[in-house]
This record gives sequence, C-alpha cells and structure tokens, in this order.
Amino acid sequence: MNARKHSYMPDLAGKRSDILDEYAENMPDHALSGVNIGVSNIALESKALPMVGQRSGTPSELLTVLQAAELLACDVKTVRRHCAAGKYPDAKKQLGNGGEGWLIPVSNLSKAAQKAYAKKRAAELVEESGVKDVALSAPMTTDAEYAQLWDRFERKDGNFKRMANEAYDILIAYLALRETGVSVGFAEEAIKTSHGAARSTIRRYLGFTKNHPRQHWLPLLCPQYHGGRARADFTPAAYDFILALKIKSPAAKLRVLIRAAVEEGANKGWVLPSEDTIAKRLKEEPAWLYQGNAALERSFPTIERDYSSLALHQCWESDGRRADVWCRWPDGTVNRPFVIAIREVRTRRPLSIRICHNPDTEAVLGAYGAALTNSQAVPSYFKLDNGREYANKPFTGGQKNRYRFKPKVEEAKGILTAMDVQVKWSQPGQGRDKPIESWWNVIAENCDKSPAFVGAYCGKDVLSKPEDFDKKKAVPVEAYGARLIKEIKAYERRPHRGHGMAGRTPLEVYDDLAATTVTRKPDASEIRRCKMGVHSLSLDKRDCTFSFKMKGYPIAQRYWHEALANLSATEREGKFNVHFDWDEPNSPVAVYRGDTFICDAAPLGRIDFIEERGGGKVQAHMSAKGNFLAQRKKTINAAKQGGSVALLTSDDALTLPPMVAANPELVIVPSSRVRAVATPVSPIEPIPGKPGEFVDQETGEIFIGAVALREKTKAATSLLAEDVEAELEAMKRKQQAMREEVQRKKQAALEEAEKNLPARIWR
Repeated sequence: MNARKHSYMPDLAGKRSDILDEYAENMPDHALSGVNIGVSNIALESKALPMVGQRSGTPSELLTVLQAAELLACDVKTVRRHCAAGKYPDAKKQLGNGGEGWLIPVSNLSKAAQKAYAKKRAAELVEESGVKDVALSAPMTTDAEYAQLWDRFERKDGNFKRMANEAYDILIAYLALRETGVSVGFAEEAIKTSHGAARSTIRRYLGFTKNHPRQHWLPLLCPQYHGGRARADFTPAAYDFILALKIKSPAAKLRVLIRAAVEEGANKGWVLPSEDTIAKRLKEEPAWLYQGNAALERSFPTIERDYSSLALHQCWESDGRRADVWCRWPDGTVNRPFVIAIREVRTRRPLSIRICHNPDTEAVLGAYGAALTNSQAVPSYFKLDNGREYANKPFTGGQKNRYRFKPKVEEAKGILTAMDVQVKWSQPGQGRDKPIESWWNVIAENCDKSPAFVGAYCGKDVLSKPEDFDKKKAVPVEAYGARLIKEIKAYERRPHRGHGMAGRTPLEVYDDLAATTVTRKPDASEIRRCKMGVHSLSLDKRDCTFSFKMKGYPIAQRYWHEALANLSATEREGKFNVHFDWDEPNSPVAVYRGDTFICDAAPLGRIDFIEERGGGKVQAHMSAKGNFLAQRKKTINAAKQGGSVALLTSDDALTLPPMVAANPELVIVPSSRVRAVATPVSPIEPIPGKPGEFVDQETGEIFIGAVALREKTKAATSLLAEDVEAELEAMKRKQQAMREEVQRKKQAALEEAEKNLPARIWR
C-alpha cells in the first residue's frame, strides 16, 4: 500500500503546496460537520486568523528569524539565507537590542506556518483572558450528537464503511506502537511500512478522533464527502419530457425516447447528457413511477387470508386453463384442450375436472354437476373467474356481475341462484385473487411437462416453446386426461405448506373436517339440472312454437305443446324459460314462465319432402291436426250457440227483410239488461209490385200499411215468447256445465303437473 491509497480522507490542506506534515494535525477539516469540531476551537481561531494570511495593503505581524525558523521547523541560518536571497519579498532588516536582524511578515511564510502561528497566538490570547480550552478536557459532543453520527454512518454505503475500518485499523496500530514507548517518528515509519499510510494521514486521523471516546472513532473516521463530479447539464424540460414518455410507454427503449426528446427540443435549446447518464437519472425515480399500474399496486403489500376460518364446503373456487400439450380428439380434431377445475378452498382438494375444446356454459355446468356428485355437498360461496363461461344465465342467472348489473324478475334463475349459492367474482386481471391460480403451476410442472408428452408439449408461449415441438406429435386426449387424473391424485396425498394445512395432505384435512362438519346435500333434480341448458325465448304468436338451435346441431329445432296454444293473448307476451338437454335436441323441453311450470313441449321434427307410400308421417300429422281442429271447432260452435241473439228491431221500422229477420241479433228491451232472444221466422212477405202491401204465406191474408203489419208481428212474437225463454234457459245451463267441465279438467292437469314436476322438467 502507498500513501495515495488513503487520499480519500477529507484533507483540504493536502491540496496546497508548502505544507509541513508535522502541523497537519492542528488544521481544521472543513468537510466535517460541527459534531467533529469543538466550538471553543472555532471561536479562538477566529480571533487569531486575521493576524495572518492578510491580503496586500493590510498590516501583517512581523516575526524574527528565530520565530520564523521555529514555525518553519528549519535552521536559523536557512531563514537568513532565504531572506538575503529575496525568498521573503517583504522581509527587511531592522536594528534592535541585539543588533541588526531580519523581520519577516507572517504573510510571507507558508500556509502551514501561518496556521501554526494562528494557533499559537490563540493559545496566548486564551491564557491572557483566563479562558480554558474545554475541548482539551471534555468530550466535544453529547450522547445525542453521537447517536446522530452513528445514524449517518449506518446510512453510508459499503465502500465508505470499508474506508472507515481501514482508517480505524491504522490509528489503532499507531497508538499501540506509541504505548510501547517508541518515538513518534519510529511509529510513523512503521505504520507507513505496514499499512502504507503517510505521516500526514496518521496525524489527520489523530485530529479527527482527538478528545472523543474510542467507541465513537469509527463514524468519526468515515469520509464525509459525497465524491464524484458535478452532475451533467440536463435541461429540466427535456428530463420531464423523457420521464413522461417513459411513464406512458414503459416497454419502449430508452434510445427511442431520447431520439424523440432530441427532435422535440431541436428548436428549444434543450441540453441532454449521454444515454447512460439519462438511464441513471431515471433509476433515481421510484420504481413504480414508470412500471405501470400493476407495479404500483404491488408496491403496497397484500394482506394474507386466514384459511382456517373457513368451514368445509363453505367456499369453492373454479377456474380454467389452456393446456400446454397438443392433443388429438376422437373426431380427429387437434388442438390444446381447455381444463376446468373446481376445488374446495379450505382443504385445497380438487372436486372435479373437465376437459373440453373451449370454455363454455356446458363445460362449466358439467364440472359443477360432477363436483356435487363427488362431494355430495352444496357450497355456501363460490369463487368464480369473471369469464363469460361463468357469467351466464344458466349458471349464475339472477346474480349481479360486470355484465349483468340488475337482474330481472322474469329472467331464468341460474343453478347457483336456485341452490342459494352466493357468487364471489374475481377482479379482472387479478390472478392472485384466486388461490387456484398457483395450483395450475402444479399441473404445468407435473403433467404438461411430463416426459410422456415430449414433442406434443408446446410451452405456455412462443418464447418457452421447445425446439422438438411438432403438432404432428399430438397425443390422444384420453392419454392426457389419464395423466392429469394421476397427478391430481398424487397432489391430494402430498403434504401441503399452505396456511391452515399444518403440513398435512389435502386428503387428510378433508377427511378430518368431513367427520365433524354437517353440509347440505344436493337433490337428484339439482344434479340433473346441471346437465341441462336454458334459453329465454319469446313464443311465436302465429303457431305458438319455440325455435332455437343447440350447440353442435346446425339446424334449429321447433317445439310445441297444446298448452301453449291454449294461452291467452296476455299470457303469450314476454319471455319463457325453456330448459333443454345439451345433447338431445329430439327430446322434449320444459317450458317455464319464471318459476312456474307450463308444459313439456315436444319437438316437431321434419318429414321428407316427398314421402314414399306407406310412410305414415304425413298421415299421422294430418290426423293429429284434424283431431286438434275438430275439438276446437266444437268449442267454437258451442260458443256460437250459447251466444246467439235476436235481431235488432225498432218501432219505426217499415220493412223487415226476410234474410235479416232469420239471423240472431241483439234486441234492446225496456229494461237496462241486454238479453239474448231468438226472433221467429215471419211468414209475412211483401207483395211484389205492390208497395206497402204484405201477404201471409200460411193463411193468405193480405195486410195494407205498417199498422196492420205491426199488429200481426206483435201477436206472433207474444205467441212464441214462452217457448223462446225456455229454450234460452236450457242453453244457458248447458253452457255452464261445459265451462265447469273445462275448469275441472284444467285443475286436474295442474295438480298432476305439480306431482310430477321433477320428472317433467328433467325427463
């Protein structure tokens, strides 16, 4: 080591020439704070410093050759020779008590000699004024100041602490030599040889630690400077421009942003430093400033959830993932299958797995039905992903989500709503909100990356795709499913380190809790409903049918039932909930109005355009249509008979055409009621060619004028009044009996439907 190695210490005097090392320990270090310098020293030196180092034109104290030689630490003859040679320009000869001698101004001496003289002069002033130097007898700082000193030391980086430790070792080694009784010069030379520290460095260390306890020397010896050059010029507006671009586009290259700043500030006089300097300036900003909202959210710590507070089957969770293995399906399709899983949150045990082409409602309902069957329990809460395969009416209808803000009363209730399961939706883009997200890593590592799928494994993205991947090496989907089930069973039997597991396996925790937990079991109809879909449809007002297309079947199917045709015009309005079997378009569908069952509508199907002789489909259809129309025509005719009435008549009528008189009409009678009467057929007809004359076809009697005709008509009406009233009364009783019979049949049908409701819905 050499003396240059220790040039890092704050020694302002070391930069000046003509400084004597032996006086370096008396020089104040302006780089140190007030903690390291005694207040009394500062006050005393401030009184003495104006005596030396004065500018030209200012009186300076004169020293004799002997005094100058003492301050300069040289021989008297050397000082006289320098005076004679003109080294001290302002030195002059003057007669004194001892004869002629040189008087040398203090300002002509070196800086070190001037400071030594100032210190000596300050001591003389203290002695003359009776003030004692408290710094020589007491510590220069209090405990609080030492604590601050140590706090600043702890905040220093490793390089500063390393230099402080080296300085401390040098100082301790020097003091150890001095304690053995060796001279100062010998100790300094020994330290220079062993540690490479110059004499000035040792004395500077002594000055730093003077009058301070040894336990506080380490922070006192730590460098106080910040080092480095001045910061490069950087126009603030240019820096703000680059920072704004970095915040808007965190993924953009810094070089691209700098080019944009150069172009923007070409006419604005912007000054930009080098690319490395700009990168360092950006790193001084908080990391979350230009790393996006995700980094900003992660900067605040998340709170952990207490799994032990959950009961068994209190909460389930479900999520899906696209497998990283290419598979071949039985129909020849090659793709990456989609896996839907349902887990019990408390025990982390998987309850069901479903492999499908793409996530949809059918797959989710099937997985949920399998979970109900395997666990024989119904959860209270369900943590679901926010995808559309979950946020649909068959599964979660009737519950709010980000696609459905206010459920409608007439909408179909999803299976979860009907089973009183409360949905907890996960926030979009927040994977850590679902515990099952980390479980997919188990599947990826143990199943997808299995050696059995080498070549078919494609990686989670393009960057992780292996070199030996080939879509032609796709494995059968059955093989992937078997491997997946095997790894899930192995996962159930591995100890788990999660919260509330206590190192036990998911299967052990599940069995222990199942022995003491009472849960609601699902009904057979609820499990069966998971295998059915539901559409909210309007009834065709012309033929009273429902028409829709099922997944996997390109042609829409129509469904009809006689009960739909019997609905009133008011009941046909609005939406109906049509439940259907996913895989059976030719099976009946259950029709509901809200939660009220209407009927089981049968598929109408299709027949050949030209049916061969003996096919029977057309004949069966026409026969059913004939029976349907015949029954309704009877009802129409009965209604017509029950509602037949007499023709309107008026006292002022001059003529009654026969064709009008033969039709039933309404007759206004003096009372306020409207009653139905039948007007008998009159045998009186007008005589052709003789206006105002009428003839009775039965008797041959001729009537002239309206008075005679009116009297005849009244007489005929009075003769048949009693018979008409009797006939009308009989028809009323018949109509009432028919209505009661229809009402009784409807009531019996409704009671039968309520008894067989589950069978009707899920058949």
